[in-house]
Amino acid sequence: MIRHGFRFGANLISHGDPVQIREQVRQAEDCGVDVVVVPDHLGVGAPFPVMLAAASASTSIRVGSFVLTTGFYSPRLLARDIATIDRLTGGRVEIGLGAGYVEQEYEAAGVPFLSPAGRVQQLADALGALRGLLSSPQHWPRPVQVPIPIMIAGKGDKLLKLAAQQADIVAISDAKTNADLAERAAYVLAAAGHRTDTPELNLGIFDVAIDRAPDLGLMRVYRPHDSDEQLLASPTLLHGSKGALIERIIALREELGISYLTYMGVDPRGLKDFHVLIAALR
Repeated sequence: MIRHGFRFGANLISHGDPVQIREQVRQAEDCGVDVVVVPDHLGVGAPFPVMLAAASASTSIRVGSFVLTTGFYSPRLLARDIATIDRLTGGRVEIGLGAGYVEQEYEAAGVPFLSPAGRVQQLADALGALRGLLSSPQHWPRPVQVPIPIMIAGKGDKLLKLAAQQADIVAISDAKTNADLAERAAYVLAAAGHRTDTPELNLGIFDVAIDRAPDLGLMRVYRPHDSDEQLLASPTLLHGSKGALIERIIALREELGISYLTYMGVDPRGLKDFHVLIAALR
C-alpha cells in the first residue's frame, strides 16, 4: 500500500456572502488547511461560484466540491464548467462527485431520481465522459491540470469499487464504527487492485473536540435514530486529548491508508481544535 502524505480540508457552507467566504478561506489558509470544499445542495450557494469566490481569497489554497450531485448535470456542460474554473483558479481545482441521495432535491430540481444502481451507473457514465473530455486536446476551454483530480464519495460496494478503480481520491462516507471504517478502507484498497497510483483515502470529520464533549448536533441530522453512545463511537468524531487524537490520525494513515481528513462541522470550536491538530501533524 502506498501511503500518501497528510492533507486537510475544510467544508465551506455559504449562501453567497463574500465577506464570510473570504474570512473562512483566510482562516483556513492561516491554519494549514490544504483544500476548501463546498457542498452541492439546494438552499446553499451554488458550488462553482462559491468555489471561485473562495479561490479569489487566496493564491495557494485549493478549492473543490464535496460533492457534486452528478445527476443534476450534463457531463459535457459539467466538463465546460470544471475546465473554466480550473483556468480561472490557475489549476487549483479538485472535483468531488457523488451519486446523490436526497430525493426531495431531485424532485425540486425536476430531475429523475433513479434507483441506487441507476444513480451509480449515472455516476460511472459521467466520470468516463468527464475523463475523456477534460483530457482531450480538442476540448475547449482547456483545463490547466491534466488530469484534474477527481474524488468520488460513498459507502456501497458498487460505488466504492468504481471509485477505487477510477478516482484519484475516495471519500468513505457514513462509517458508523471503527470496524466499519476499517472494512470499507480495506475494500477500497483491495478493489484498487494493481493500480500504481493508489487512490488517496478521505474521511469527513463532523467534530474535533480536544478535552471537551463533542457536538453531536450535525451528526443527528444524518443519524436521527442513533443513541448518543452510537454517535460517540463513530470514527467521524475525533474527541479526546490532543496526544490521543494525534495518535488516532496517524493510525488512520498507517493502518487504514486514510491520509486526507476534511472537517465537515459547523462548530467553530471544532475548527479551532482541528487547526491545533493540523499544526501538530505538520
